[in-house]
This record gives sequence, C-alpha cells and structure tokens, in this order.
Amino acid sequence: MIYHACAVEAPLHVIFERLDDDLDTPGALAALFDFIREQNRSGIAPGQSAFDFLREVDELFDAFELETGTISDAAIEAELEKRRELRRADRYQEADAIRAALQERGVAIEDTPTGTRWWLRGEQGSDGACTVA
Repeated sequence: MIYHACAVEAPLHVIFERLDDDLDTPGALAALFDFIREQNRSGIAPGQSAFDFLREVDELFDAFELETGTISDAAIEAELEKRRELRRADRYQEADAIRAALQERGVAIEDTPTGTRWWLRGEQGSDGACTVA
C-alpha cells in the first residue's frame, strides 16, 4: 500500500508553523513524532511521500540516517539489458520480476517501439530520461 501524499501535508505544515513561531523546535518535533506515531498505528506501509516528508524534516534537523537506496545508471542499464534478453527468450515472468524490482527502487520504465525509456520517479520530463535500444 502507498501512504497518501495528503496525509503528510498537514504535519509538515504544522512543523513549519511551529518553527515560524519563534523557532518552536520542541513543538515542531512533537508534530513530527505525532506523525510517526500515527503512521505506525495506521498499519499502512509508508510510501514515497512519507519518505520525502522525513527527508525534508531531516534537511532541517539533520537527525536521521536515511538510506536513499539510490541505484546507479549503470546498474539500471544492466538490469534493463537482462530484462531485454529475457523478453527476447520469451521468459516474460522473469522479465516482469526485474521490472517490478526496479520500480520498487523508484525507477519508472516505459517500453516504446524504439526501446525502453527509464527515469527515476520525480524526474520525468527532465533531460535525465534514458533510452535503452
């Protein structure tokens, strides 16, 4: 399940509101921990918006060691090459597993008549989109 972006807007607003009020850091941290508590109670798996929320708060407080799980362009290209070879061999289930694994790591994949395009989510439309023939 994906954590909905609207659920992080309110606590983020409260955090900035508290900080704008004479730099009320304890109030801002209380709002952060309220968000974390509610997230844990919800039973819903955190999604990208929750991670983005924590990353934004971390930019303020430098309090977390967030692992971004970044993946290099070369690693993406290698996985897409394996996927292409599997598709040529009609091993679609294995090719789909590679696609799913890349998507879980934030890589958007688009198959086109001229090849496979990919980009990191949040960068679509940027010059960072790549094409694999």
